Amino acid sequence: EKIKIFSIRLLAIFLLALVISGGINLFNEYKIKQALNISSYTGNKILIKTNHKFTKDQKIIFDNELKNKYGESIYITTSAGNKAVIYSPKNIKPQDIMSYLTRPVVEFKKKDYKDKWIDTGLNDKYIKKALANTSPYSEEWIVEIELTKEGAEKFAQLTKELTGRELGIFYNNKLLSAPRVNEQIVGGHAQITGGSNGFKQAEAKEMANILSREKNIQILEVK
Repeated sequence: EKIKIFSIRLLAIFLLALVISGGINLFNEYKIKQALNISSYTGNKILIKTNHKFTKDQKIIFDNELKNKYGESIYITTSAGNKAVIYSPKNIKPQDIMSYLTRPVVEFKKKDYKDKWIDTGLNDKYIKKALANTSPYSEEWIVEIELTKEGAEKFAQLTKELTGRELGIFYNNKLLSAPRVNEQIVGGHAQITGGSNGFKQAEAKEMANILSREKNIQILEVK
């Protein structure tokens, strides 16, 4: 009898979770429709879809990038799951916005014989994901990255070349970090530390969000 009661309770909790989840999804879709139907806005309303869930951190990154490129008149707003709406002036082509948002923004660079940073051909196109975590060997925050198969091969070759030297990680041509390569890194998994000062939690999370920034975006609708 106790087992039956326990099973019924589990089923009730499961059904309640489904109802809540469904309600949240419906509410999010409602917000998206509302965002697309704001008649007072005279510019374009562009509904986009990403491969992964569109997070608050991702929205902030894209919003900042759009404003840096086009000014305060363009911004990204309400998101539901993997969808969001971009508001832009009519004179900016939606496809130009997509090209801008899907371009590589993170580049791995090395120093030449003149101590100048130069491109290596490795960028965020080859990054699968990045996560902020604490090191298993200490309490320091680190950023863990996973590369694509092709990226892993390029990274292994690059870290072999740069063993004992710095690898520069640039975001929109701004140096984020320059970790020293201790040895060749194979397998497509790597850890980035914050150097002698270490990362603060917020710094590690910000870098992870930038490195794993969504690159696969498509336009679903333009109004």
